[in-house]
Amino acid sequence: DDHFLCSVVGDPGLGKSQMLRAAANMAPRSVYVCGNTSTTAGLTVSVSREASSSGTGSSGGGGGNVTLEAGALVLADQGVCCIDELDKMSSDQHGLLEAMEQQRVSVAKSGVATSLTSRTTVLAAANPAGGHYNRSKSVCENLKMNAALLSRFDLIFILLDRPDEQRDQLIGEHILHHSSSSSFQSSQGLSSKRKTSEVDDTKSNDDEPLAQRLRRHVRGLSHHDSDDLSEGILRRYIEYARQFVHPQLTRAAAKVLQRQYLSMRSQSYSANTSALSTLTPFSRRSGSIPVTTRNLESLIRLAQARARMELREQVTESDALEVVQLLQESLLDAYTDELGRIDTGRKGGISLAKQVKCLVVALNREAGLRGSTMFTKREIQQLMMKLRVSAEIDAMLDVMRTECYLLLKGPQLYQLQTA
Repeated sequence: DDHFLCSVVGDPGLGKSQMLRAAANMAPRSVYVCGNTSTTAGLTVSVSREASSSGTGSSGGGGGNVTLEAGALVLADQGVCCIDELDKMSSDQHGLLEAMEQQRVSVAKSGVATSLTSRTTVLAAANPAGGHYNRSKSVCENLKMNAALLSRFDLIFILLDRPDEQRDQLIGEHILHHSSSSSFQSSQGLSSKRKTSEVDDTKSNDDEPLAQRLRRHVRGLSHHDSDDLSEGILRRYIEYARQFVHPQLTRAAAKVLQRQYLSMRSQSYSANTSALSTLTPFSRRSGSIPVTTRNLESLIRLAQARARMELREQVTESDALEVVQLLQESLLDAYTDELGRIDTGRKGGISLAKQVKCLVVALNREAGLRGSTMFTKREIQQLMMKLRVSAEIDAMLDVMRTECYLLLKGPQLYQLQTA
C-alpha cells in the first residue's frame, strides 16, 4: 500500500501544471491528463461492444464482444496519475471515490461485472472558480467540488500569490535563465553559487523544522549544478525504491504517529461538542468532518515513503516526526481556524453552510425562549450580528428557504420549520 494522494490548490500562474508535468516525467510509470478534456470513464474504465461480424441476424441480439477500456487511473497502476484542472471535470466526480479509497475500479455494465486494480499515486491541481483563492470561503466553495472527493487526499496544499521580493527575484531569475544568452547564464550561475555558499555557511542545523530546511535549500539552489542527478538516474532510483524497498514501522515511529492521530481526533471531537454548547463567538468549528482512521493510514503511508526515499527498511522516529511536520504544514492553511485549532471541516475558510447551521441552532433556541417560531427579517439580521455571522442576510435567507429551514409567511416574515 504505497499509493499517495496529494492535491495542490491555489491562484493561477504559480506553476502547478509545471509541477505535475515534472512529476509525470520523473516517474517510471505515469499518465498525465487534464480535467477539462477528461470524463469519469476516461479516468476509470469504460465498456464498449464491438460490432458483430455476422450482421444484424445475430441470434444473441447483443451483437459483438464486450471489451473493457482502461482509463488513466488503471493505466497508471503502480505509478503516478497527474490530473490537472481537477475542478473543471465536466462529468460526475463520484466515480473517482472508489479508485482513490479502495485502489480498485469496479464496473458492472453490459453483462460484465469485474474490478480492475488502480494502485496509483494521484497528484492533482485545481484553480479556484473565481480566478483567485478567496480566504473567506472554504476549499470546496472555492473549487465548487464535492467535499467527499477532497477528503480522500492525504495532503492538500494551498498556494497563494502573495508579493514576496526574495521569492519573486528567484522566479524571475529562473525564467530569464531559460531564455537568455550563455554569458548571462554563466554570470547568474556564479552569483547564485556565491549565494548558495553564503546560505549554507550561515545555517546548517538539522534540528530546525522541516519547512525551514526545505525553504533554505530552495533559496540556496544554483542554476544547473554539476552534482545534480540526471532524470534517467533519478527515474531508476525511484523505480528501484518502489520495487525493492518496503519499510516497516518501528515502535518509536508508531507511537509518534499514534500520538498525532489521537491529538487530531481529540481536537475534532472537542470542536464538534463545543459547537453544540456555545454560539458566541461564532462557531467556526461547527459541522466539521470527523477525523477517521483514513487519516492514520495517510500518516503511515507518508512515513513509509519518507523511509523509502533513503532506501531504509525501517521507519524511524525522525521519519515520523518529519511526516507530522509535513502534515501540519499542509493543515496550516487549509484546516486551521483563527484560534490555531485544526478543523478538518473548515478547509481554509468559514463556509456558508456552517454559518447557516449555526444560525438555525440559534433560531431554535430563541424560538424556545419566546414560545413562537415566527421571525421578521430584522430579527434574523440582529441575531446574525449577535453571532458575528459575516454572510449577507439575503444569501442566508435564500439558503435557509432552499433547505426548508424557513418558510416565507408574509412580507419579511418567516416561520422556522425545525423548532
